[in-house]
Amino acid sequence: MKKVRFAVIGVGGFGRRHASAIKCSERGELVAVCDVIQSRAMNWADTFGCTYYTDYKEMLEDGGFDAITIAVQDQAHAEIAVAAMEAGYHVFCEKPLALNREDCKRIVEAQRKTGRCFSCGQSLRKAECFSTAREMIKSGELGEIFQAELEYSHNYSHLKPEWRRDPVNLRYPIIGGGCHAIDILRWTMGEDPTEVIAISNHIALKDWPVDDCTVALMKMPSGAIARVTNSIGIQRKYVMSAIYSGTKATLECMSKTNGMMLHKPKADFDISHEFDELYIPISFSEGHNVESEIEELCSAILDGTPISCDALEGAKTVAVGLAAVESARLGGLPVKPDYNF
Repeated sequence: MKKVRFAVIGVGGFGRRHASAIKCSERGELVAVCDVIQSRAMNWADTFGCTYYTDYKEMLEDGGFDAITIAVQDQAHAEIAVAAMEAGYHVFCEKPLALNREDCKRIVEAQRKTGRCFSCGQSLRKAECFSTAREMIKSGELGEIFQAELEYSHNYSHLKPEWRRDPVNLRYPIIGGGCHAIDILRWTMGEDPTEVIAISNHIALKDWPVDDCTVALMKMPSGAIARVTNSIGIQRKYVMSAIYSGTKATLECMSKTNGMMLHKPKADFDISHEFDELYIPISFSEGHNVESEIEELCSAILDGTPISCDALEGAKTVAVGLAAVESARLGGLPVKPDYNF
């Protein structure tokens, strides 16, 4: 069986998950890892049984692989992704695609120019709860969607990497982590917000250089109203949830669970005013299904199958986040996302 040979750039955290997913893949083969910290590169190369590098440029020049995965700080995504595609390699890049419009545009243009396969790691598209929600919306089972509420919240106070709080390359939470909620909104609804109205505050994590809580209202082309909430200082466990309210039913789904709730009027609703609550069991997803993302990229490279979230899709999600940041900066004035990349 022909396999896709991979090199992983960045093995400080997510990159190790990339490497593990590749090692478990029937269609992938790990041949190299790269990290600027030599001891870490050596250690994980030994663990995974592959070659190591400390300079990604040297690695790209040496070659011997077909694709790379990128799991480094967000502000470095564009430089590495563009260099890799121009050198002839396919790319899997962690989310968000980039932190600003210029870098997103560079990546999209490089993919168009080179024709390389590119996958942006919006991993929640692989969670069964959200893929099921998407199918139920498309089938009309919920009726016409008029309201969607999504939340992506974490407590980042314990996180060590300083690049997340870089005062120069600002990583706004609504883009860095909240991109999951924005992307799931776009993907499940099958449409892109036309206008964003957002407010934010800076109360929970005062030592961070950016606002830590954002609430954004979004107008959808269908007429639906969406609300995306994002916090990095919330005092609870991680949450990624979505509630879709339609004219026939309401669906509640949440990552890291093994079930969804569907609310529908009872057959005698006109008399009882009561609802049936149907529990829909699903396979548990811890939220980052890297294995499925690697398999998707392998299939795209070997079979020519489509990629769910390519460079343009990743850029559009960032565009919505940027609109939310700008709206909040303007005190809640409406901003139209710019999807022209």
